[in-house]
Amino acid sequence: MPIRNTNYSYGSLSKFFHWLCATMVIILLVVGFFMHDFSDIFRGTAYNLHKSSGILLMVIMLLRAIWMLTNPKPTMPSNTPAWEVFFAYLVHYAFYVLLIIMPLSGWLMSCAYGYPPNFFGLFMIPFPGITKNVAFAEIMHSVHLIVAWCLVCLVSIHVLAALKHHFINKDNLLLRMLPGQKN
Repeated sequence: MPIRNTNYSYGSLSKFFHWLCATMVIILLVVGFFMHDFSDIFRGTAYNLHKSSGILLMVIMLLRAIWMLTNPKPTMPSNTPAWEVFFAYLVHYAFYVLLIIMPLSGWLMSCAYGYPPNFFGLFMIPFPGITKNVAFAEIMHSVHLIVAWCLVCLVSIHVLAALKHHFINKDNLLLRMLPGQKN
């Protein structure tokens, strides 16, 4: 399978980025919504893993954005209505923006609360110029939560649209993002 996208299918690197990010986003969202309920024994570890994984996701999304800009997306099927094409691009670009804002707001929040991320226990990652400031941290917490709910909505729309293309349109749009598929 080619590493680069073609006019009809995604390349192996795009598929890898897609499924890695999808897995990370789903896990981070689920853990993020429930980690305050974890017992005291696991809560600190959960927060640190959540922060570290969020920073890693931000780096992966920046790399993915560079790959996207240098590697054109496959075209939509010719019978796709213009409004669907518009919303498909809107949702995809919203993912990129939100998946950079989300970890960035979490990083800012963590540093402003006075708890900069300890990247998988290896080293601290303070945000330059951010000192302890609870008011700012709470604003970033609100941004983080709003973006989380926006991502839940976008993931739902994205999955439903993919299923619609596969089961109703039967246009193989879903298949071209599945690992191992050569469309």
